[in-house]
Amino acid sequence: MQKPLAAKVQATVRYLRGIWPRLDGRRRFVAFSTGKDSLAMTAMLYEAVAPEKPICLYSHHGLEFPVNLEYLEELRHRGFAIKIVNPFLEYFDLMERGIGFLTRKDPWCVPMLVGTGIIEWLQEQGARSPREAVMFRGMSGSEYSHKFHTKLELYRRLDLPTFNPLLSLFGSGLIEKAHLRPEHRTVEEKLHRHGFVHWNRIRAQNVVGAVKRRPNADVLVYRIRELHWIDTKHLAPLKGNCRVQGNEVRFWKVDEKKSDAIIKRMMNCLNCGFCVVECFRGRHFDRKSKVLRIEHCVQCGRCLRVKFCMGWKHRFWRRIIVEESSHGN
Repeated sequence: MQKPLAAKVQATVRYLRGIWPRLDGRRRFVAFSTGKDSLAMTAMLYEAVAPEKPICLYSHHGLEFPVNLEYLEELRHRGFAIKIVNPFLEYFDLMERGIGFLTRKDPWCVPMLVGTGIIEWLQEQGARSPREAVMFRGMSGSEYSHKFHTKLELYRRLDLPTFNPLLSLFGSGLIEKAHLRPEHRTVEEKLHRHGFVHWNRIRAQNVVGAVKRRPNADVLVYRIRELHWIDTKHLAPLKGNCRVQGNEVRFWKVDEKKSDAIIKRMMNCLNCGFCVVECFRGRHFDRKSKVLRIEHCVQCGRCLRVKFCMGWKHRFWRRIIVEESSHGN
């Protein structure tokens, strides 16, 4: 038998009160959307840790309603510690830079329009990586949420430890109990109704950006199709083992996966700044010029992959590498 809602709320408050001291020393914050879920979660957290008032970060971007800012002012008067952050780039800025459509599997707008403001705030707080922080999120208690999320998880898009306290308020099966016809209870229908585009990358959306050849066992040479695609700032993690000559980038004694990752990132970079997630030390987004800066690289190697490269993941016409032999040369 389901517990009364009031009992679940009190159990969640006790849970939050118990874990809060264990997180001391981390950058703790609430991801606040102004929606009912994040408001309910924040109210329970404030009750649990009173008189402390955890910071609530609200990301305001071009697709948000201006009235949300008025609502935030009302919440401030009611005692909530609200801070407004802004994304590095707005939705249409990203579209103009060549990012692809929203996808059902990985909607890039969430980390870009909400996450970049958060990671900049963490940098300002002195964090060395997102894993030094803890985010409290008002994830709702729907069947969809229970399937893909847990009460404590790593939010992989931002590499950020996250608590979802509201999941403990509800059991699964809420969608089945809803007064909806069966065809309106599916995840697919809900995503379609809210406007997500079901888009899969096809081969025609790949263009040859570089041709790779192997002069000898220790050397890899990438001939870049367009000279202006070469930006030496991206080569910083392998400085000392690479050289640029004309439209060619040459690497020696470097693992091929690492050199491939560097070239893929360089050719597809949107200057969106999202890779700051994996490198607080050397990557910064310059809001004045709206470009990514890479400085003081310590060659730790964390960025020698394309996991946090939005250009590689979502650029509509992705620039790929081909072998010289397969290119017909």
